[in-house]
Amino acid sequence: MHPGTRRILAQHGIPVPAHRARQLQRQDYSRYDLLIAMEQKNLSGIRRIVGPDIQNKVHLLLCYTRSPGDIADPWYTGDFAPTYRDVTAGCQGLLQALGHI
Repeated sequence: MHPGTRRILAQHGIPVPAHRARQLQRQDYSRYDLLIAMEQKNLSGIRRIVGPDIQNKVHLLLCYTRSPGDIADPWYTGDFAPTYRDVTAGCQGLLQALGHI
């Protein structure tokens, strides 16, 4: 995890347990109900790996907010606050949408 991410999570009292990332696999489409992307480039990559999204499982996180689009990328600016706000808003919207299922 990027140190900037770890820092902003700590500022908000969010614990960061040990975790490990893995590459998305084609069979993940049948394993999971949703595949969530942070930005359009990720969305395209997911679709390339899993194939046609016939069950409407692949979405951008911010499509669950009033401001759909890409999550702010702190890579060039080093400013993780907008990214934190975007991810928080997206997760809140996603949880609200799941509550209506």
